[in-house]
Order: sequence, then C-alpha cells, then structure tokens
Amino acid sequence: MKICPICEELMPDNHDVCMYCGYSFSPKQEKPKANVEKKKNNKRVNDYKYMEFTKASLDEVNRWIDQHNGKIRIVDFYGSLRFFQIIGAMSKFSYQNLTIKYYEDVEGYEYRINKAQHVQLFFSDPLKDCLEDLRQIPQGYRQIGRIQKKARYSGGNGQTLACVIQLLERRVD
Repeated sequence: MKICPICEELMPDNHDVCMYCGYSFSPKQEKPKANVEKKKNNKRVNDYKYMEFTKASLDEVNRWIDQHNGKIRIVDFYGSLRFFQIIGAMSKFSYQNLTIKYYEDVEGYEYRINKAQHVQLFFSDPLKDCLEDLRQIPQGYRQIGRIQKKARYSGGNGQTLACVIQLLERRVD
C-alpha cells in the first residue's frame, strides 16, 4: 500500500493514479496541478488503526515503535505524560495515556522518539530547556507530534521537573 502525497488517501501498490484526486505516481510527472488541494480532514477513517497505551512506560512505547518501524505510516501521536516518585529522590515520567493513529502495511517510513528531561536549577525554566534541546530536528526527519509535562518535584525543595517527548518521521527508500 502507498499513500497519495496530495490527498493522503491509501492506495494499492498497483495503482498508478490516485482514485481520489488524480495524482499520477509515475516518476515523469513534475508536480501535481495547482488546483488540487490536500484534503484537510480525511473522511476514510476506517482505514486508520489506533494503538492506545494507558500508564505505559516510555520504553514500552519505544519497543512498539521499533517493532513496527518500516511497516506503518503514523498519522498522529497524542496523549499526556505523568510524573511519579519511585523511592526518595528517584522519580520518572511515563505516559498517562497515548494514542498513535496509523496506517498498516505501508513501507518506507522510519520513526524515532526523542526525549528531553530537565530539573529546575536556580532560576531556569526546565520546560524551556527541554524544548531548546529538541528544537534542532535532525536532517531528513519531520516532527509528527510532541507531548510535554511540567511537574512539581516533591523531593527537591519545591523545584519543578519537565519532560518533552517528540516523535520524528523519516522517509526511507
């Protein structure tokens, strides 16, 4: 299966022309017609699959993405993070809930998750520091989604702790 770059509809591999917008997949075509616009809201919701995680560790989600790399096309990535203290000064972030919306059986896409975590030092803003760490996206990648959380760290004299998770996509041929 392949995805039309104009209307983002799922097409069988044997189709040379998109059934919905007329885009030609032949390599000789320079650019699609200017009057063809990308669909803003894909109406064919049944083609999407959803993977939902609840109270999942960051590693668990990374494993799922690694297992499906090269076999899916992720369309959306959203949810929330939670912060909890384990023992004493030990604490960590995990996903409170996470939904990954994707197409199955689509080759040619690779995904990776970047994470930044900071604790407040003096007058710094840990969330701003996290966002600055992830600002530079590696060449060839694009950001699919980002989830962030800022929490009060009870073991650190009222300091705050922040975490930002970023999902990146890269086209591989």
